[in-house]
Amino acid sequence: MAMFEQATDVFFPYVLRPEGPVDEAPEEILQSLYRGELAAIRAYEDALGAVMADAHAVLSRAQRSHERRAELLAERIARNGGSVPETAGAWGTLTHLLEEAAVTFGGERAAIAMLAQGEDHGLTAYQDAMSELEADDPTRTFLVHELLPAHMETLEMVNALRARLGS
Repeated sequence: MAMFEQATDVFFPYVLRPEGPVDEAPEEILQSLYRGELAAIRAYEDALGAVMADAHAVLSRAQRSHERRAELLAERIARNGGSVPETAGAWGTLTHLLEEAAVTFGGERAAIAMLAQGEDHGLTAYQDAMSELEADDPTRTFLVHELLPAHMETLEMVNALRARLGS
């Protein structure tokens, strides 16, 4: 399990940023978050095949929440005239491999632990994104009022499931 804990530094890599402030345009921030949501959707897809019925219901709900956030982000990017990324990118592939390894070698508890750690990294990504935007920026308002509450709900669901299973 230690390998998985160390590997989660790259589980949701869209949170990895250089030290200090990053001056990214709102479009780039939204694209980064969108790629992260795609990576999360794929990770949940991988985990759903390894869990029992009780956990399956919770993880399915969490995956649908990520799908909805990805839809909202894609709509916002397109409405702003940006290009919606087609994939989660290279880091999405790594996320997929890490979740598959957790499923294969650790089973249900390891898969859920990996997802929970990914949710923590996702929270950091949203917080970082908000800190890069001015308080009155419409993109920041969108993140605070539409995406962050849904992410917090998903984070709480997965952490509760993880605690219930003792992982």
